[in-house]
Amino acid sequence: MTQTCITGTGIVSCFGVGTGVIATALSKSNPKDHLNERRLSAFNLQDSEHYLVNEIDRTGLDKGYAGEIQLIIKVIKQALEQSGTKGSLTDCGLIIGTSGFMFAAESEFRLRHKHSKNEIASAGYGGLVLNPVINYFGIGGPAFSVHTACASSANAIILGHEMIARGEIKRVIVVGAEGLCAVALSGFQSLMLLDKKGCRPFDSDRSGLQIGEAYGAIVIEARNNHPEKDSKALTILGGANLCDTHHVTSASPDGIMMQQVIEQTLKTAGIKSTDIKFIKAHGTGSPDNDAAEASALNRIFGQATPPITVLKRYFGHTLGACGVVETIGLFACLQAGFLPATAGFKNSDPALAINPLAQSIKMESGYFLSNYFGFGGNYAALLMRYGSETS
Repeated sequence: MTQTCITGTGIVSCFGVGTGVIATALSKSNPKDHLNERRLSAFNLQDSEHYLVNEIDRTGLDKGYAGEIQLIIKVIKQALEQSGTKGSLTDCGLIIGTSGFMFAAESEFRLRHKHSKNEIASAGYGGLVLNPVINYFGIGGPAFSVHTACASSANAIILGHEMIARGEIKRVIVVGAEGLCAVALSGFQSLMLLDKKGCRPFDSDRSGLQIGEAYGAIVIEARNNHPEKDSKALTILGGANLCDTHHVTSASPDGIMMQQVIEQTLKTAGIKSTDIKFIKAHGTGSPDNDAAEASALNRIFGQATPPITVLKRYFGHTLGACGVVETIGLFACLQAGFLPATAGFKNSDPALAINPLAQSIKMESGYFLSNYFGFGGNYAALLMRYGSETS
């Protein structure tokens, strides 16, 4: 079983720049004390007072595509510096996971529309973002973007891990990027999937999503290249994905397909369900998605379900970026020695039989499952280990 590890991380989120601010915020005893959410202010949208979002600070950034590229470069620089990577990146790959670049195209359109009211919006495409980043860093390995809805950057992590495991590349930079997007917000609102009171994962009163934006980058390398980082490493053991064709927008209510992707992940990683120390659930707060995920977890773990945490209320649902963003956020908390509480969860739902953590707990090491069950039935799961195998 080939293992890879995350040797560097970089992030810009609603909490600010870097992982230090995340660990500090999420370690507070009362989950309400470390939420950085607000009503939509990034752009004008009808009924914007109904949109509770997690925005980043764009002070000093350019508008349009240039600003999005600046953010991606910023988080990659952080990740490379933390990993100790210096010199040429000709042996490095780049994968950007995002639901799409519509958010970048919208930003560019708003910028140009100030100067020409007849400006026509374009859909945006990966090359407009990828190529400048490739050229800036001199990346010589494979470079591409992944667009599989909310599982996008989780699938990008799986791809990067597998490329290294097959010996195709020495290291891979995986980016999760997602900006606030009027099309996405309006679309979810039209489906009545936005919760005006904020995301409430697995809660009996849950009624929808809370959208956020964030940009994160991780450097993945072969595990045996960094034995000195063994005690504090985040090791990737494997992952799996599939597409649930039950419905174009909703999950199979019985959670069978979610169960299958979790079971395949465990098999790929060579880990038994009884070895899992905790779970980072997807937990969007939507009635159907949470019910399906709860059903899958109950069938696999039963009465022995390990502690569950959900990060959606902290960062907002960062859609295609959540695979990388939530991995980085969780890693920061584990390095600080704790597993964060599930902000937004208050009232148990007897129909789900799932109660995520209401308070943070001490966590020093162990295997964990990380779920990403997205729009359109795009499902992915990752199996990781924090700390050394013997700790």
